[in-house]
Amino acid sequence: MRKGTVTGDLRITLAELGVPSNQGVYSDPYTKGKVGVKVCDIRLDDELKEIVKTKMEQKGYTFHFIRENSTGYFSGTRFCFSKN
Repeated sequence: MRKGTVTGDLRITLAELGVPSNQGVYSDPYTKGKVGVKVCDIRLDDELKEIVKTKMEQKGYTFHFIRENSTGYFSGTRFCFSKN
């Protein structure tokens, strides 16, 4: 298994796809090893979300969900993965 973090690997994946993630990428721990990663002020279309999901799974992460947030302090895309 590679030594990396969910947040770092997601940031690298976004950069590989040409998505600017310098606005802010933050993570929140969930239960049972899950990590939610928020990509602030960036809306990804469904095709790009699927590509990110596939690339992260190829890096050894288990996918849990993707959500779009548009209210409150955070607006953008939230991913949730855990390490296998």
